[in-house]
Amino acid sequence: MNVCACMNVCYTILYNVYIYLFVYFLYLLIYLSLFLSIYILTGDIQCTSGDIYIYDQSLTSNLSTTMTMIGYCPQVDPLLDLMNAYETLWFFGRIRNIPTEILENRIQTLIKQVGLKPFAHKVCGSYSGGNKRKLSLAVALIGDPSVLLLDEVIMCDMSMIVM
Repeated sequence: MNVCACMNVCYTILYNVYIYLFVYFLYLLIYLSLFLSIYILTGDIQCTSGDIYIYDQSLTSNLSTTMTMIGYCPQVDPLLDLMNAYETLWFFGRIRNIPTEILENRIQTLIKQVGLKPFAHKVCGSYSGGNKRKLSLAVALIGDPSVLLLDEVIMCDMSMIVM
């Protein structure tokens, strides 16, 4: 009788380990597929087959056109510690080739929308983690994208995103 109980306990433990490993494996597959999808959508990895369309534009054949439609807020903040919020948004806005007369107004609007007005003149290296995420979100929004990709969105205040 003791042997059966022991065997059942061993079976239960082994069964739970298998379920845990299976769930972990599924989680890993989902994470990798999302991870690769983001890299494909941002142009870091090329599609080996198939195609992705963003507003009827093919990602594989019109990469430069579709990249202007995408804003990407990565998990790791793309900020330079010695620049303030205005300089950072100006830098990324000019990379996006936004005309200066439009860019100045857009920077003011984004800083207000994400709640960085009190900190905008301070260097990014002095920001808290939350303020760095807010500025990263503003960087992703600077090009007025049609599609916004947020990596590790749980780190952001969701009320900032609904503008």
